[in-house]
Amino acid sequence: MKSILTLLFIIGCASLSAQNQVADEILSTWTKHTEMNHLILNYIQETNLKDVTDTSSRNIGDQFAHMLNVRLMWLQSSPGVDKLDNEIDSKESQNKDYLMSQLKASDEFVGRILKEAHETDSHIGKMSAIRFMSYLISHESHTRGQIVLALKNSGHPLPPNIGYGIWSW
Repeated sequence: MKSILTLLFIIGCASLSAQNQVADEILSTWTKHTEMNHLILNYIQETNLKDVTDTSSRNIGDQFAHMLNVRLMWLQSSPGVDKLDNEIDSKESQNKDYLMSQLKASDEFVGRILKEAHETDSHIGKMSAIRFMSYLISHESHTRGQIVLALKNSGHPLPPNIGYGIWSW
């Protein structure tokens, strides 16, 4: 009986260790993704936040605002979300320091929500933590692509160390 209990204890510990490794990978992946957003925003001159791909598209500042607004749209009922700006307007979207401060605060908030959702096996909307993170990464990567295209079309292309840097995972 003692050996069975010992075996069950070992299996339980291994399971917890595997779950912790997955949680660590989720947070590591989210952190790396957010670093790519920071890399681009840090490079952009504030005057270039007005750059657009074409006359019917959002400007770069509004693209970053959209990214942030979509994050918080999904998390509007989460405790603590009221400390973040959940509707960045067109004036705020042209202030690089403001965008960066909101981006970093939102990065941390989303990371905490992902960790909690994974650890408690709860959902964000109808999505698991991993699916929600994948959705955000997919959406934000698409938005980053639009930002890069707007910079290029406006005569302000990313230098190679930034353009290729976003692929340094």
